Amino acid sequence: MKVPVMEGTRRGFRYELSNFEIVEMDIASAKLDLVAGQGLRADLSGLTFQVWVDYHIDGEDWYNPVRNSGQLNVHVRPRSSAAALLALGVSPSGRPHIGSISDVEATLDMSMAIYGTM
Repeated sequence: MKVPVMEGTRRGFRYELSNFEIVEMDIASAKLDLVAGQGLRADLSGLTFQVWVDYHIDGEDWYNPVRNSGQLNVHVRPRSSAAALLALGVSPSGRPHIGSISDVEATLDMSMAIYGTM
């Protein structure tokens, strides 16, 4: 899975997140239900995953000397869960159509380690 670079400006800082690497992933339980007229409801529990990502933070203005870069190690533990509704339908030409994801709920039990320089 390729995750695009995420970058932007927030509260006086420029940031960039890149080189996402999913090291480990497990789903203990998955329940799928068809919801009439709407799509497919997925309920996932016992989520565990670990992601490494490179980060870069830089003060936006000349008087903000903060500059930091390194790696984040994000570990999501098994008490985590997620649920969402994936819209499914049929196009006017009779072909299956996958629409948007809605009604997203997530509960994450996670820890994060930061390795970097200032």
